[in-house]
Amino acid sequence: MRVFSKGVAVLLAWLAAAASAAAQQTLSTMPVDAYLHEFRLGASFEGVGLDPDFYYLPTTVPLDRLHKLSFEALFRSPYPDLFRWIGSPKPTVGGALSLTGDTSWVFAGLTWQLPVLETPLFLEATVGATLHNGPLHDAAPGEAVYGCRSLLYVRGGIGYDIDEHWTASAYLEHGSHGRVCGTDNSGFHSVGLQIGYKF
Repeated sequence: MRVFSKGVAVLLAWLAAAASAAAQQTLSTMPVDAYLHEFRLGASFEGVGLDPDFYYLPTTVPLDRLHKLSFEALFRSPYPDLFRWIGSPKPTVGGALSLTGDTSWVFAGLTWQLPVLETPLFLEATVGATLHNGPLHDAAPGEAVYGCRSLLYVRGGIGYDIDEHWTASAYLEHGSHGRVCGTDNSGFHSVGLQIGYKF
């Protein structure tokens, strides 16, 4: 367990360093658009997904589960020529803040974006790590337990460029330790909707 947590901590530290590497000088002397690509705000619907053993895909939007605010910042790819061989991903940080005292989390990762032909649509995928404040092993009946404080994080989404600056996107995200920290591994699963502003 400790090895897993330390590994995730190292990954988070590396991702933070990758984000800061985009700056050749202090951020205070740089325009925002020199390092920040896009900032997003939105809402997430918890407990939504495709695996019936853990969660479900509803036929209607579960408004009673709309109790998290989501946010994220996508940074410009540091040294895009150097990292072109892996698709020049964008360092990304974000999270979901519970409005009801439930589990909240923050994440750091790398985001790949792919335009859909010559349309305003784009696909994206994020891989990284997350930290949460939910219960690890003991919880009330029916509540999720996470096993580790730090989890692996994956997300897939689709977006639309409304104009030069504004975007709308939807995503499905998942956090889990893959049973590395034992059998307590409810993880979290949610879909979200966001509005973004590109700098």
